[in-house]
Formats: sequence, structure tokens, C-alpha cells
Amino acid sequence: MKENNSAPSPMWSKTWRLLPTYFWLSLLRSSEFKFSFYSYIFLYGSQIVFYIFFWKAVAPPPSSGWSVEACIMLTGFGTMNIALQEIVWATGMVDQLIVSGELNVVLVRPENSYFGLVLRRLGAMAILPAMMGLFIVISTAITMDNVDFWNLLAACFCCLLGAICMRSVMLSVNSLGFTFGRITSLKSIVYSSRDFSRYPIDLLPTSLRVLMCTALPVLFMSNWPTLLAQGASNTAWTKIILITSAISAIWVWLCSKIWKAGLSRYEGQSL
Repeated sequence: MKENNSAPSPMWSKTWRLLPTYFWLSLLRSSEFKFSFYSYIFLYGSQIVFYIFFWKAVAPPPSSGWSVEACIMLTGFGTMNIALQEIVWATGMVDQLIVSGELNVVLVRPENSYFGLVLRRLGAMAILPAMMGLFIVISTAITMDNVDFWNLLAACFCCLLGAICMRSVMLSVNSLGFTFGRITSLKSIVYSSRDFSRYPIDLLPTSLRVLMCTALPVLFMSNWPTLLAQGASNTAWTKIILITSAISAIWVWLCSKIWKAGLSRYEGQSL
């Protein structure tokens, strides 16, 4: 009989196999109460409608470089980015779980602890507002002459990196709960910064834009994707992608280190 010499699957492979199941269960749980489902869609839909009418009525001056179409596209990317973050919204509750001692629920081995936290509160229904935002982006791009497929694809990639980076920042901040307990004020500042993604940050002073791009990566949540989608030059295109990828990679690495250090502290105190 031939022996199976294949290497054992990595520990995290169990999580990837569970993702489709948890995704489907999340959709069933979210749509169980029809009122909650419709109110959720209405919440995101009303925000999109408000900002579209807002930018049509109060457009930035032409000298700013932001047309009405660009501002509407900005709204689409902003909605899509925040919705993508909401898929793993459970990471925003880490400090509450730490203080209440309920974090042990997700510390299941051999499943990765971080993915256990995500799967416990997977917000799969956020895919719907993400699609609404993408529809706004595509429908606006059709009306613009200088938008092509590759620019739009690069813009969506930049938006995705922005969502990953911002969620990494949020989890890093929430992981401070391992040491300081509740960090409501600091967490509120980070959450509130996401609202800047719906406005042209190019109109702000340079120092504030630098802050929004590094400490709080708001610029490449929707502003830079909009710039890419409009047809940025090759130099600007390369610069944006490189900066976005580098900062996202740094924040993901920092997030992993802060999470593991805090988790070790938590598990040590639980013994």
C-alpha cells in the first residue's frame, strides 16, 4: 500500500475551509429578521443618496480639481471601503471582550485566534453595500471620458488595501485593551477618521494630508482610488500603488506583532 507522504496542512488552512460555512451562516443570521435587513440596506442607501445630492448642490470650486463626478465617485469608493471593513467588524469589539473576559471564546486551537475572532462576528451582509458602492463607481466612470478598465482595477485594488490597512489600525488600537482595558476615547478617534474618506482631502493642508496617509490611512481609502480611476499619470500611478502597498504591509505587520504580544499577556494572566 502506497504511503501518503504529503505534508500536513498548515494550521490556518482549517480556517480557510470554514470561511464559506461561516459566510453563509452570517447571511442567514443577518437576514433572519427582515426589518433589520431592510433597515441596514436603507442606512447605506440613504447615505449614498445624501452625498450624491450634496455634491450636486455644493460642488468644490473648479480650481480644486474635483468635479461633481469625481466627488460622486469618491462617495462610491468611501461606501465600498467602509463596507469592506464592516465584514470583519468584530475586531472593533476586542477591548470589550478583553475586559469582560469573553475573549476565550475565540481562542480555539489549532484555529488561528485572529481568524476565530473574525469568524465569530463575520459581517457577510456588508457585501451588499460594498456592491452598491462599486455600482456608483462604475456608473460614474461610464460618464467620464478618461477612465479605462485598468485604472479602475487599480483604484479598486487601492481601495481594498485601504480597507485592510484601516482595519489593521483599528485592531492595533483595540489590542491596547490587553494592557489598558477600555480605550473608548482613542477608539472613537480612529473610527471617526473614517468619515474623512467621503470628502476630498486634497483640499486640506499638506501636514494634515500626511497625517491622514500614515498614522490614519484615510487618503487611500477613497481619495487616491478616485484619483487613479480618473486616469492618473504613470508616475503618479506607480507612486500611489507603492506607497499604499508599503504602508498597508507595515500596518499589517505591526498589527500582527501587537496582537500576538497582547494575546500572550492575556493568556498568561488567565493561567
